[in-house]
Amino acid sequence: MAEPHVLELRIHGIANSPPAQMLCVKEDHVERVTGDEYGSFWVASEQSDAPEQVRVEAYSWGNLARSGGSALAVIGRAFVHLGWLFVLPFGLCNLAYWARRNIPGEERASRWWDGGPGAIGVRMFALLQTLFYVAAFMSVSVDLIAMQCLDDQTPCAALPSWFDTFARLEALPRAALFSTVPILLIVLIYLIGLRARGSFDPNTDLPDTTSSTSAGDDEKPRNTGRWLRGDRPEQSEFPPLLASKGFWRRSKVAQATERSHLAASISLVLLLLAWDAWIGDSGSGSEWDPAAWFAFDRGGEPVAFIAVVAATALLAGSVGITAVSGLTHTHWSFRSKRAWATVALIASTLAYLAWLVWAFLPSSASIPDDGRAQGLIITPGVIATICALIAVASLTWGCGWQRWIAWILLTGAFTVVIVAEVWQAEHGPVWRAGWSWAAVALTGTAVAAGYLLRSRSTKLERKRLGWHGNGAAVALLVALFTSLVITSLMVVGAHAWLAASAESPKITGHQRELPKPRNGDLLDAPDFYERFAVVLLAVLIILILLAATAAGTALRRFARYTVPTLAAEPGPQPSPDRNRAGTDGPGPGYPTTLDEHDEKDRKVVSARRVASLAHRGEPMLRWLAILTAVALVPLTVPLFGEQLQMSSAWASASGLANWALGLLALAAVAWVVSNAATSTERPLGLVWDIICFFPRAGHPFTPPCYAERTVPELQERIGDWLHAEGGDHRRIILSAHSMGGTLAVATLFAMHAAEHEDAGHQDACRAVALRDEDHPDTRRMALLTYGVQLRAYFSRFFPEVFGAQVLGVPGTLGPSLLGLDPWKKQVVQEWADRHQEAPEPEEPPSLTELLGADPRVSRAPRWRSLWRRTDYLGFPVSGYRTEDNPIDRGATERSPRTYLWTVARHNGYLETAQYAAARRELLDRFAADAAAEPHHYVI
Repeated sequence: MAEPHVLELRIHGIANSPPAQMLCVKEDHVERVTGDEYGSFWVASEQSDAPEQVRVEAYSWGNLARSGGSALAVIGRAFVHLGWLFVLPFGLCNLAYWARRNIPGEERASRWWDGGPGAIGVRMFALLQTLFYVAAFMSVSVDLIAMQCLDDQTPCAALPSWFDTFARLEALPRAALFSTVPILLIVLIYLIGLRARGSFDPNTDLPDTTSSTSAGDDEKPRNTGRWLRGDRPEQSEFPPLLASKGFWRRSKVAQATERSHLAASISLVLLLLAWDAWIGDSGSGSEWDPAAWFAFDRGGEPVAFIAVVAATALLAGSVGITAVSGLTHTHWSFRSKRAWATVALIASTLAYLAWLVWAFLPSSASIPDDGRAQGLIITPGVIATICALIAVASLTWGCGWQRWIAWILLTGAFTVVIVAEVWQAEHGPVWRAGWSWAAVALTGTAVAAGYLLRSRSTKLERKRLGWHGNGAAVALLVALFTSLVITSLMVVGAHAWLAASAESPKITGHQRELPKPRNGDLLDAPDFYERFAVVLLAVLIILILLAATAAGTALRRFARYTVPTLAAEPGPQPSPDRNRAGTDGPGPGYPTTLDEHDEKDRKVVSARRVASLAHRGEPMLRWLAILTAVALVPLTVPLFGEQLQMSSAWASASGLANWALGLLALAAVAWVVSNAATSTERPLGLVWDIICFFPRAGHPFTPPCYAERTVPELQERIGDWLHAEGGDHRRIILSAHSMGGTLAVATLFAMHAAEHEDAGHQDACRAVALRDEDHPDTRRMALLTYGVQLRAYFSRFFPEVFGAQVLGVPGTLGPSLLGLDPWKKQVVQEWADRHQEAPEPEEPPSLTELLGADPRVSRAPRWRSLWRRTDYLGFPVSGYRTEDNPIDRGATERSPRTYLWTVARHNGYLETAQYAAARRELLDRFAADAAAEPHHYVI
């Protein structure tokens, strides 16, 4: 038997298929070649159904995205999983960084600022997310427990009896003592992500491209940008981001930003504590009376004022370090940034420790008599307001001069809100209402600037981008919504628990009399979170109605969708597979109603309808972002929130919302604990597959990026195979399912980057312009994908990373929420335009060009992709039309693994006849390419 000279390397997707399933053999017929429990290569001990010249290997990476706390006991793992849940908004913020347009890649002359338009905004949003958690943790530990539950030595009944000891302390030392809890929790969240990073470092022999320059925060390769003016794609002589040298090995967020976040958290805790002592010492209480704050001649203690000034300076310094963390190494070295961040962290820690010592010393300072932490009343609203304004400003990122207009308008809106609150007592309610409405008007004008002031020539191109090119805004708003939900569940749930009574109900006759909460009249829930509970209830109701309407539209009838034709492995007995109950073209009235159908047709059509429901997730996220933006108005403008609370329906809505939110909090904790007890995977394991693909660039506490390990490992395995003895005759087929397709594409671009780097060209422009014939490695590689989301999702949501011009395929319009076929517009357009072309090629080549495509001679790329209509996560990568489609091939909708007739969905591609046929196409292409070489061989 001849030695195999083609390696078929299979990469699983979000389903986290085990190696035996990827190799289509039994569990006891696989063996690990190399790797560990997180990432490993496997081979079958018995040859599978692949041709003799093909060696099949499986690469397993799923545990990298899903492991969490596996070595801990159940209780410890439950806390770790809760920590992962709190990290979720940070990961969404990181997605916003990569969803932006005009992200620089590699360039010869570094700029003053690095990261492109919006990079600083994302970093500020990330820091505010951290501070938002600090405020929420303090709302529970300081406001609810230290200031209210333990006030007047009447601890809440829900607290353990040993808390009575703390009730004997004065309010100031009690608040200082319990303020350590938020700091410890933030450190714990940081350590959870830090602990997992050790498993994400690849054990490869690839050269470290960061050695030439000190890689620091966002110290990544740079270019002049792909989106140079507005949204119009321009040709660029610089490589795509995925082909940038060191993209997966050069840190985008490093220790400087991590330390600045920790320093800012400690500074905020100190500021809130000192603020309460300061205004309490001045005798102004919760009133906005600046004259009273500086009345030291009344016998007040200036230590609190000094602490406020110091904390404000430290917080501002931490914010500044976070903002300039993207400053290029040329202008500010990474070592210097790290040193200043360390100074800020040490100074914040020492100032906070000094406050703790002073709080326990005899002092004339006091806390306001109303038993509330006054700083925590306004802080969550202020942080949420700034986050919302950054999200709105992101509508104009990458749009030229419009973004400056948006920033001016939004800064004015924030200033107006502050002015209306500070001087409300002096100018009356009319003044306050006018300024509040002015703030809303300015924000609305900024939104209009983001949508209406763009060039009309880019309208069609924006339609081919996720959320019309506003992916960063949607990601930021969803991240903010997630933070609001998590913190509100925690604060409102803690309030419900602390206000509960420990007494048993009295039974009179056959009736039970429920006792009143012991602290129900004393324990006040923080206004911000209580308002959000009502707003969240309204948002959930609207989303449920939208989802029900979309489901009703999709499920009201059986429809004939366009389906791809099927190809089979050539042989004496052709495969009987066919796609049932479909249509070859969109015809009049598409999609047409399926009036007559048998039992199998009904199963297939039902599966297609269910799959189409999942395809409507994009418009549902858009509505979630819109509703979040609208819901923030009563939360960020105090006047509107107060008017809402004064309405007649507020009491009943608030009671229902608090009850519902408390129930959701208990359910969330129970779900996380049960998941920790029965599994070692993180909660929402599928979500982490998407979030953890991109490098950490927005939030430093984001979960580690598994692609930083998987791509180098795949790259090394490919290099070992191609450069082994007889390597000139060796070939590789990357076989990737679902999310594995993104890893395969990233690996191909990484191979391309390594090739022109190894070529040793001094001229960067010449080096990046190398074409297929100049690349001995990528020329010997092919790509076989199935059930992937490359064009439908990734190219539209992340245009600079996976855009249509990067993949070299035609763009696609987005799905509709209420259409019978959510992709109807795209399907109809493709059949109307039979010669739909891919975007203009760029320098260096796109993915299809790397894989041998040449439109000048109608040469197709070495890329085949399988898809089916019943797949809820699988889409074509070139088009829905089968005719003249160089890449896409149909896959049977019948499951090949079952004896009884069942419908195939997102899995079950490997054992189909269409997979074998697509592989044969690529093998024939290898043979044809080899035949054109001077020393060719036949595959």
